[in-house]
Amino acid sequence: WFYQTFIGTELPAQLPTSVWNDVEKLNMYDPLAVLMCVSSYRSTHFGCREKVVNEVSHLVVGVCEQENGIRNRKALFDEYSALFLYAMQASLYEPKININYNSNFVDEVTSKRSALVNRAA
Repeated sequence: WFYQTFIGTELPAQLPTSVWNDVEKLNMYDPLAVLMCVSSYRSTHFGCREKVVNEVSHLVVGVCEQENGIRNRKALFDEYSALFLYAMQASLYEPKININYNSNFVDEVTSKRSALVNRAA
């Protein structure tokens, strides 16, 4: 599954030491769907249409390729890329277990996180 999705080939008989050099594409739909739940992010980057089905209101983004609901494609790409890179970098430095950080590390991470959250708001 991984090889077909991200590399575009079948699983080789001999696995390489690292597959990341062979990755050709990365689907980013799930993280984007999560960001769509943040109303300020959604209203900044997307034009939604309201549809009511069985008396329940739904927000629909994009009804076809020509009306995809994206307000500014470059701004969306730039911010989404920055958030993705920040998350990747943060995951390298934030351990999965709860430990005591020194105050400099906490201040640096909090500052970077605040800057990106403020951009999204």
